[in-house]
Amino acid sequence: MARFYVRWVVALVVLAEMLVATQDVAAQGRRRFFVVPLADLASLGQVQEELKCNDEQKAKVSEVASQFQEERRATARQEVPGEQMLQKMAELDRDSSAKILEQLSKAQRDRLLGISIQVNGAKALYEPAVTKALKFSDEQDEKLEAVRTDIRNNFRNAFIQFGTMTEEQRRAKVNELVVEGDQMLMRVMTKAQRQRFDKLKGEALDVDLSPLPWAQRRN
Repeated sequence: MARFYVRWVVALVVLAEMLVATQDVAAQGRRRFFVVPLADLASLGQVQEELKCNDEQKAKVSEVASQFQEERRATARQEVPGEQMLQKMAELDRDSSAKILEQLSKAQRDRLLGISIQVNGAKALYEPAVTKALKFSDEQDEKLEAVRTDIRNNFRNAFIQFGTMTEEQRRAKVNELVVEGDQMLMRVMTKAQRQRFDKLKGEALDVDLSPLPWAQRRN
């Protein structure tokens, strides 16, 4: 099961890069499938400047991000069942996000969440701080988790069929699943929450993800 999970994730990364025109924007394609965690975003110099972090904050945020990235690599090397791997990764994301947000002022936290929404789109809802800001109910939290499971299963089922598809058919299927998944996530929110979600984005920021370790490994 662990090997299947790894092959599935690798396949999605490859497919993400198939959907973009050049390797220079591979990171932009990858983020259509995987959430860019707050720890990764906060580690970027560009984002730290946007947040107006002082030297002490930069040092603490970079320390948390570095530890998170190392723990994530170590977890990815473990031979564990796929669902357990996903759970471990989610726990790392939550823990690192909480530690990052502790270092920031309210204004900085709000701006970082807005940047996350810009970068991740509907998948920013995977970040607990975003759903907290939107005042999700317990019922919505449960629905969101169910939707996440459905999205994972849809990709798994499609991956099983990829061997019988042409490259063009795979691209079309992946695009279809990405759009469908985002729509499913957006439907979890009420109309008022969707308006708040859009407002949280704030001023547009074209974030360069290429300095991140996983982006550098693909270049």
